[in-house]
Amino acid sequence: MNEYRYGKAYNLKIHGKFLASLSGEEFVKILKKAAEAAGATCLNSVHFDFEPKGASGLLLLQESHYGFHSWPETNVICAVFYTCGQVDSSIAIEYIAKELKVDKIVGMVYDYDEEKATNICREY
Repeated sequence: MNEYRYGKAYNLKIHGKFLASLSGEEFVKILKKAAEAAGATCLNSVHFDFEPKGASGLLLLQESHYGFHSWPETNVICAVFYTCGQVDSSIAIEYIAKELKVDKIVGMVYDYDEEKATNICREY
């Protein structure tokens, strides 16, 4: 058995009315807390706010990265969370859902250790 844990990659589409007023800086702050709750260590972050609205951002984690892009006009954030090791990004997802009172999260998680993908669809 391989001693490495290659981890999981989450590709998510997050729906919610919270986006109309959420800046990249605000989402990065929430994302940092979510990553810490999942057991990740944030090394650095960056974000960019678009005019008239929308944002992109990235957390560089010791265990890999979390990234996002938002479309406030349609109340959507698309996000990619990839981590290796013991980090449980499903905890980060639930943190974000609770913090932002999201309507729905859909997407897929790919488990690199099991070499399989699973669809995600959660309504809140």
